[in-house]
Amino acid sequence: MTDIVIHDIDVRVRELLGRYAAHHGRTIEDEARAILHERLGLDRGSEHLVDVARALFGGDGVDLEEHPRVPFPKPVDFESP
Repeated sequence: MTDIVIHDIDVRVRELLGRYAAHHGRTIEDEARAILHERLGLDRGSEHLVDVARALFGGDGVDLEEHPRVPFPKPVDFESP
């Protein structure tokens, strides 16, 4: 792997990158790496599960109906005839 150093980044770019990183639960460095990979068309299909869920359901999640509570069935008694 190679390191890249970028000097004189606009403050607005840094702040926006920080917000994107926080939204995706990544460091700023990881977010920049993800943006570069996405823009260059690399690593298709290696998304984190969180990113896939956010793409499908949005950042606020989904509301699900509560599953009704049901009693457990009586265990099978193999000793009785």
